Amino acid sequence: RFICQDGGAIQARFATERGRLVAIVDAFDGDGPHTLASRPYHGPPVELIWSDGRRTLSWSPGVQIMWMDDSFHRRCGGGHHH
Repeated sequence: RFICQDGGAIQARFATERGRLVAIVDAFDGDGPHTLASRPYHGPPVELIWSDGRRTLSWSPGVQIMWMDDSFHRRCGGGHHH
């Protein structure tokens, strides 16, 4: 669970489905959780990205987490809680 700058949170867990790494994400916006497939690394900078084409979760150095969908954007970082 990642605490975000707007006071909200994102909860993510990671799994393998059909041989691909997926992120199962809930941004607590009433529309989740969502299962997002990993996207290829296009380097540098280092950034892990999962997306279903409409919603995107990105994870970059320093534990910076960003969630975006059509109408919702949440940026989190600086720590996480288990």
